[in-house]
Amino acid sequence: MKIVAFLQNPWFKPGTPRRLIARYRDDPVFRRRVLGAARTGLLLRRMLGEALFESICWENANPRHGTDRLAAFPAEVRHMRRVIHRHAPEVVVLFGRQAQDGFDRIRTPGSFVVLRAPHPQARGSYKRHLAEVSAALREIVSKEAL
Repeated sequence: MKIVAFLQNPWFKPGTPRRLIARYRDDPVFRRRVLGAARTGLLLRRMLGEALFESICWENANPRHGTDRLAAFPAEVRHMRRVIHRHAPEVVVLFGRQAQDGFDRIRTPGSFVVLRAPHPQARGSYKRHLAEVSAALREIVSKEAL
């Protein structure tokens, strides 16, 4: 089952070599490794479990990177549309307001399930909602495996 999950945008500390930033943008395996080592990725691993985390195609709603963890750019709708078209997922997961707002502006046909969740590091009472989305995603995957 193909699952694409969008987070808002990446961030890199000032001075991060351009080749690593380009590799993050272009290499989905490297992107998953970098995300998996970051705080957001660690929370997602815990929430989803290792196998499910590793099976997801992780993307950003805006591929432009910020220089601190609070950087939040609006979604780049054309980028999101290209990702969905290229991967033809059965499930799209939208983490955070930027990803959700961007997806709402996409006019792309597709028969896929859409799950919406707060950003894993959102402030406020988000844990219950993240747990519900995680449970729904695991249920969808388990039904596909039958």
